[in-house]
Amino acid sequence: MRNWTARTTRVSLDLTPDEKAEAKSTAKILGLKTVARYMRRASRFYAMLVRLQQEGYLIQAIKKGSLKQFSNLDVPNIPEDD
Repeated sequence: MRNWTARTTRVSLDLTPDEKAEAKSTAKILGLKTVARYMRRASRFYAMLVRLQQEGYLIQAIKKGSLKQFSNLDVPNIPEDD
């Protein structure tokens, strides 16, 4: 849960119209009230993935027996379905 008494810093983020729409859509799917909350959550999640990868973990996703591996976390676009 966010500590609203903690000091915060405002940052500016340049997004394409498609990226902005994707962020708004994902925030809505997650039930978040603002895109900023989504961005904070996404930043923490990405940082966790980077730390795990640095520790030697292989990042994977599994769906119905299909496996995707993410050896490089700098993925520009993840396809919806293969």
